[in-house]
Amino acid sequence: MNFSLGEGDSEDEAFAPDDEADDDVFAAASDESDFEDLEPKPKKARVSPKKSPAKKIKSASVVKKTAASKAKATSAKSIQAKASSAVKKSPAAPKPKPMNAGDAEAAVLDYMRKTNRPYSLLNVFENMHRAIAKPSLTKLLDNLVAKEELVSKTYGKAKIYYMNQNNLPVPSEAEHLALEEQIKTVTADCAASEQELKNAEATLSGITLQISDADLDAALKQLDEEAATLEKKVETLDQPDRSPVSPGRKDALKRKFTTYRTAWVQRKRIAMDGVNQIADGMEKKTKAVLDLVGVETDEEAGIKELPTI
Repeated sequence: MNFSLGEGDSEDEAFAPDDEADDDVFAAASDESDFEDLEPKPKKARVSPKKSPAKKIKSASVVKKTAASKAKATSAKSIQAKASSAVKKSPAAPKPKPMNAGDAEAAVLDYMRKTNRPYSLLNVFENMHRAIAKPSLTKLLDNLVAKEELVSKTYGKAKIYYMNQNNLPVPSEAEHLALEEQIKTVTADCAASEQELKNAEATLSGITLQISDADLDAALKQLDEEAATLEKKVETLDQPDRSPVSPGRKDALKRKFTTYRTAWVQRKRIAMDGVNQIADGMEKKTKAVLDLVGVETDEEAGIKELPTI
């Protein structure tokens, strides 16, 4: 098919209808897109979030109680562990070796002969350091009684065993006298030792009560200083150019001395009157009351007479 263009036609005019058609297509497409934008969109259903299960809230008191109980449990466990470790570490006491019947009988008989005192079954069991079981020990003691090595007596529920005195050797008269002499000698030695001990204790107490060398040196030093001070005072008093005491000062000193001496006498009389009344009420001597009260008299202080001018 041939197309021909006329003289008055141009290329733009030939393709004009096609451009209009394209514009219509684009316009329709744009209108459809506009309608799509204006259409209401379907709303999505809201899904509420799942609620987590409510946690149980423990009160502070419950928490404290549980913590305290746990602490007590741990402390108790630690104490038990320490005790068990201490028990494990401590060496166990050695168990006494079991004795056969012959050795046990000989040991019990020897012990009863040496002590020669009455014992119960429990006493023998403990004194033998539990080396023999109680049932065996009971049979053993009864066998010794049957052999007349021991004698038994029953006091209520208690049964006492002691050595048969008829089997013990009786000392001769010479041995008896020798033992008495030996006892006298030992008694005299004991008395002499006690006397020596008393003398040694008296010597020790005397030494401890004496002044030590350091205290003695300090006392001598103090006395030397006092003597030097008094010597200086005497030298000043012996000087011829020393100014004499004025009469007014001398009278003042006398009045002061008289005042103090009068007060001394009055207070001493009041105190002694009270002490004498107490002594009469207690029916005791004045000296005893003074010692009881703790009053120091002038005589005890070294003052035999009251000073005078």
